[in-house]
Amino acid sequence: MFILLKSKTTRNLLLQQLKEYQINKDTNLQIRKQAIQLFPILAMSYLNVVLSPSESLNGWILVKDQHGKNIYREKVQLFADENRLNLEIENLPQGMYMIQFVNEEVHKVKKFMKM
Repeated sequence: MFILLKSKTTRNLLLQQLKEYQINKDTNLQIRKQAIQLFPILAMSYLNVVLSPSESLNGWILVKDQHGKNIYREKVQLFADENRLNLEIENLPQGMYMIQFVNEEVHKVKKFMKM
């Protein structure tokens, strides 16, 4: 399969995700329990978010644009192991975004691109 990457930013984002995948694959149990997984990374309409804490947590899901402006905010209760969210991003302009899970103890960030 051949994918044409339109920008250097897109290429760098995909390379970063591949490196993170390899790290996650090598140390799956340790990293998986506190990871945020996003797919697809190059999203158009919906973004699937998987959060996997090792224990139950309360916190906030934040989506910020490339300038740090809050676009979306939702209070969430996460349970130990796997939690799945589906975010509608169809109305967002194209560009780079960050999704964060934050509470008093944890601050996890991942980037995605809206196509």
